[in-house]
Amino acid sequence: MSGKFKPGTSGNPKGRPKGSRNKVSVELDALAEQTAPYVLKAAIKSALAGDVAAQKLILERLWPARKGRPVRINLPTVETAADAANGINRVIAAIAEGELSPEEGAALAGILERRIQHFELLEHEARLAKLEQREEQP
Repeated sequence: MSGKFKPGTSGNPKGRPKGSRNKVSVELDALAEQTAPYVLKAAIKSALAGDVAAQKLILERLWPARKGRPVRINLPTVETAADAANGINRVIAAIAEGELSPEEGAALAGILERRIQHFELLEHEARLAKLEQREEQP
C-alpha cells in the first residue's frame, strides 16, 4: 500500500467545522482588540507632533480615496439609438475638454452603448414579430 488516500476520499472526512477559525488569527484578533486603543492614541499623538507618515495613515483611514464621484454632464434625452450615439459624442467632447476623466468617460460611454444595444434589441423584436405575423396570415 502506498499510504495515499483513494481518489475522492479525505483523510479527515468530517473536515474543519464550519465557522471555525485558525488559532493564530483568533489570538491576533484578541491582541488587536486589547491594544488598538493604545496604538490609535500613539498614532494620533505622532500625527499631531508632525509625523507625516502617521498623518497620512490616519487621513487615509478617515477619508479613503473615492472610487467614483457624481458626474455632471449635459447629455441629450436618450429615446433612440441616435440620441445615445449623440450622447457618446458629447462624452468624447467632455473628455477632450477636461470635464471628465477618461475613466469617467468610458463608464458613461459604456452605459450609452448598452442603451444602443437595448434599442437594437427592441428593433429586432419588432421585426421578428412582424415576420411571425406575416407567416401566420394565409
